[in-house]
Amino acid sequence: MASSVAVIGAGIAGAAAARVLTESGHTVRVFDKGRAPGGRTSTRWYEGGRQFDHGCPMFTARSPAFVQAVERWVQQGVAVRVAPTPGTVDSPDSSVYPGTPGMGAIAAHLVRGLSVRCGVGPGGGEVWRISRDGARYRLFDKLGAAFEPGFDAVVIATPAPQAATLLAFKPSLAERMRKV
Repeated sequence: MASSVAVIGAGIAGAAAARVLTESGHTVRVFDKGRAPGGRTSTRWYEGGRQFDHGCPMFTARSPAFVQAVERWVQQGVAVRVAPTPGTVDSPDSSVYPGTPGMGAIAAHLVRGLSVRCGVGPGGGEVWRISRDGARYRLFDKLGAAFEPGFDAVVIATPAPQAATLLAFKPSLAERMRKV
């Protein structure tokens, strides 16, 4: 049964969850407080085309399913395989993968074509509060305005301290997040 799902956080985890849920027939809306998808893999761009990845600069892939996904990203041009610097990974035959043209390209690729709302301020995607209204979840911005009429489910793909704040409506779960 298809449902409406809010995904809070457009880093790689949130973007991947949104993509899988969409491909499974759910209606998905992604919210992120950043200027663009990426989360802890965001790329900052400056005048003259200068850039830097201010989070994770690259990653390795070990599990077969993740290696397969990363190989698709390489084929799609959003990641590249490079040999690691000696001593930087557990196995000398491992590859490392930076996103291209920056790490934020991977999350942006995963949410391409989906409904994504990014940024702070009016019209942005920063969620400050979640409440439960009967069988639906409601998301609110900093000023208390609701983003949508409601969602059947919410995926929170943020760092634990942010998740704990958003889970205030569910104290036992919020407390578990505070301990992470």
